[in-house]
Amino acid sequence: MGVWSKISVGLGLSILLLSINGVGQGKATAGELLPRSGWPKHLPYEVSDKTALAKVGGLWLQPAAAKAFENMTRAARQDGVYIVLRSAYRSRAHQSQLFYGVAAARGISLAQRARVSAPPGYSEHHTGYAVDLDDGLTPRFFRQSFERTRAGIWMMENAHRFCFELSFPRGNAQGIAYEPWHWRYIGTADAVRTFARARAHYPGYPASKIVLVVHGDRLGVGCGANTQAAAVPPSPATFDHVADASRHAEPTLPQQN
Repeated sequence: MGVWSKISVGLGLSILLLSINGVGQGKATAGELLPRSGWPKHLPYEVSDKTALAKVGGLWLQPAAAKAFENMTRAARQDGVYIVLRSAYRSRAHQSQLFYGVAAARGISLAQRARVSAPPGYSEHHTGYAVDLDDGLTPRFFRQSFERTRAGIWMMENAHRFCFELSFPRGNAQGIAYEPWHWRYIGTADAVRTFARARAHYPGYPASKIVLVVHGDRLGVGCGANTQAAAVPPSPATFDHVADASRHAEPTLPQQN
C-alpha cells in the first residue's frame, strides 16, 4: 500500500511524495520528489475556504466567477453552443489523488505527471477561480481536440468578454502542456491579486493577458463589458508582475502534445 509522507524542500515549502512498494523504471517510486529545476513551473496557490464559494452545477467557484460563468454559458447557448463544467474548485486532498494517485495508477513518473497536472498546493483549482470545460455536444474529456469543438472555438473568441483567460496556451512560459479546456477568471481585484501573488514567487515570468487600468488612485481589471475598479489600492509590489502580456516576449518552447 502507498504511504504518504511530507517533507520540506526549497524555500521552506512543503510538498507531498508517494511511496510505492516495488521499483520499476518510469514509475513513481519511493523518494521521488518534485525537482525545482528542469520541471514544469507550477505556481503555488492557497486553498480557498469552500464555505465561501458558490455552487455551479454540482461544483464550486468563487461567487464572482460563478456568476460570470453562468452569464458566459447563457450567452453561448444563445449561439447554439453548450459549455459543460467538468472541474472547478479542488481541495488539497482531491489534487493529491489526481496528481500522485493517477501517476501511480498509470505507472508514470512524477516528472511526466507534472507536465499535465499540478501537485497539491500548486493548482489554480485551489483558488476557486479556475474551470475545466467541455463541449456538451461533442465531449472531449480533457483532450486538446477540445479546441476544435464548437465550445472550444467559442471560448477562444468570446471568453475575454466574461473575464476568463486561457491558463496554459501553447508554448507557455511555465512549460505546462497546452490545455485548451482550462480557463481562469480574472474579473475582480481579488482574482488579480491571487494570480499576481503566485507569479511573485518567480520574478520575470511573463504575465497573463490581464490588463490593469488606472482609475485615479485605484486599479481596475480590463476585461468584460465594464472595467471593474479595485476596492483597495493595491501596492506596486503586489502587482509587479501583472501587466499586458504583449510587453513580454515569451520563450519558444516545444509544443506540449
